[in-house]
Amino acid sequence: MSTDLNILVVDDNEDLAINLQDILHEKGYQAKTALDGAAAISLCGKEAFDLVLLDYNLPDMDGLQVQKHLSSLIQADFIIVTGYASVESASAAVSRRQIVGYETKPLDVDRLLAFIRQIGERQQAERDLQRSQARYRTLYEAITDALFVHPMADDGAMGRFTEVNEVACERYGYSREELLKMRPADIVAPESEGDRETIVEVLARGGNTTLEQIHRTQNGGRIFAEVHAKAFQLDGSPCVLSLVRDISERKQAEADRRQMENRIQTLQRLESLGVMAGGIAHDFNNILMVVIGNMEIGMDDPGLSPHSLKNLMESKNAALQAADLVKQMLAYSGRGHFVVEPVGLNEIIEETAELLKTTCASHAALEIRPSPESPVIDADKSQLTQIIMNLIINACESQDQTEGGRVTISTGVEICDTACLKATLSDAWLGYDEPLKEGRYAFLEVKDDGCGMDSETRRRMFEPFFSTKFQGRGLGLSSVLGIIRGHQGFVRADTQVSRGTVIRVLLPMSEHVDKPSSAELSPAAREVLPGEGLILVVDDEPSVRRLIRMMLEKMGYEVITAADGNEVVRIYHAHSEALALILMDLTMPGMDGVNTFQALQRAGCEIPVVLASGYSEAQLRTQYGEKGFAGFLHKPFQKQTLSDVLVQVFKNRSTPA
Repeated sequence: MSTDLNILVVDDNEDLAINLQDILHEKGYQAKTALDGAAAISLCGKEAFDLVLLDYNLPDMDGLQVQKHLSSLIQADFIIVTGYASVESASAAVSRRQIVGYETKPLDVDRLLAFIRQIGERQQAERDLQRSQARYRTLYEAITDALFVHPMADDGAMGRFTEVNEVACERYGYSREELLKMRPADIVAPESEGDRETIVEVLARGGNTTLEQIHRTQNGGRIFAEVHAKAFQLDGSPCVLSLVRDISERKQAEADRRQMENRIQTLQRLESLGVMAGGIAHDFNNILMVVIGNMEIGMDDPGLSPHSLKNLMESKNAALQAADLVKQMLAYSGRGHFVVEPVGLNEIIEETAELLKTTCASHAALEIRPSPESPVIDADKSQLTQIIMNLIINACESQDQTEGGRVTISTGVEICDTACLKATLSDAWLGYDEPLKEGRYAFLEVKDDGCGMDSETRRRMFEPFFSTKFQGRGLGLSSVLGIIRGHQGFVRADTQVSRGTVIRVLLPMSEHVDKPSSAELSPAAREVLPGEGLILVVDDEPSVRRLIRMMLEKMGYEVITAADGNEVVRIYHAHSEALALILMDLTMPGMDGVNTFQALQRAGCEIPVVLASGYSEAQLRTQYGEKGFAGFLHKPFQKQTLSDVLVQVFKNRSTPA
């Protein structure tokens, strides 16, 4: 039995009031008395009561008037104590729910106490319910996911929301009142409406389901939502409780991860192809070296007929063309042989302007916009021309064949900081062992107003042999990419279907002010000069060793050969006094050229070393250091080139420092 009620007895009969107070105290209740309405109002202004026993006939006002005043001050139940004359008014007050009941005088104390006990138990139950509801509401609002409750008709129709939490209001941008006027369909984006039948089918069986949807917010935003919906019965009617989690950040993270994985896969694929291209090119260079060299030796035979000489000349030219193809493969691998010198971008464009205009004439008008800054870069002129030609041809062929279009080639200077380089290299086209340096970059930009590219074409545009043309033509832009990588540059591509394409190639600015003179003797104007001395030829290919030996012996040199690095070290220790020069290939099994070169240096070798390789001189100089080279030969080389390098090396050795 609940006895924690605080009861106020209001009666102008003081004896009756005090008597009731004593009885209530005996039963464990708290109780106070007031002899008129004013005193009762004063007490209730200071103290809260749970129950008021109110005499109907008071000296200053009737009981119902007092009840009206007290109701504005306290939350309490009222029992009217009245004589028979006031029963009708008291009964009417009960029907209006002003009071919970009435008792007539003379009072039946046992009946009154039973009534009070019932009121106490009801109030205790209401307090328990309120506490339970408060706990429920606290938990309800503590949920970090948006929560929705709505009815579901037998046909699967979803009714208006009957309950939402504060998270739902904040996340979707609506007030609680606005959400309670809406249905699930009002927040589900059109592309997720197809999930409705699946949801209804599961929920109609009283089950639960989890799915991902796209939801709309009040301001037009979109939320990637993970919805956990469960069917349940509320007051005998089927309803649905949905917990909606915002997974937009997770979705973005997944998209970023997939994009990064794609970039890594692209880089790995390009790197693998680059390694393969470099390996094939190296082996093919050795084959061409033997083919071209033996043809040259055969052409020197004085007994050769003119017809045979012509055949050999044509074969040699074909082999040289094959060597150019190998250069493209090495360019793709980023290891091509570059004759690096300061080159003015404006000048090289002007030199090829007429040829470029002829190339574009049938498809588009070509406009050239050279920069007034006249940017200069350290580059291989022929490779740079290949970049320009590839980009221009692609731009022209992207134009409408009937209406034509415009292609613009421009140059300029751009300052690239870390953020610029990071944003550019995120495109997964370029991969470097070391990050590119900040600073001034010269750019070469080709812009067209042609058909543009979709995202898939753009993603694959630098892949070897990929082409959107009816018939692809070789390595294409992949060799351009290799040349750019070999020059430690990078490329940007902005394109949109039907809006054209802009490709900007950025290369480090040259630190040199003056350009070297290009006035050199042509091969036809030079002659092979005789020489003398002992030369050590190192190459793992027997046919290459034999060929170079024949070339050198015809020039008058003595020759010994070695097949690997270990043999080189042994020969050096045995013939160090007699050796005049070492001509060594870089790529060898076992102790390769790198380790062999270092071993010779540790042994105190001061004999000039000429390096032969199909890789770029710039990369070799970076790898071995500025003091390591006496000369450099790019395979496949001809006997005239070999003679020129040897003459220059010996000349440098004889000239005092």
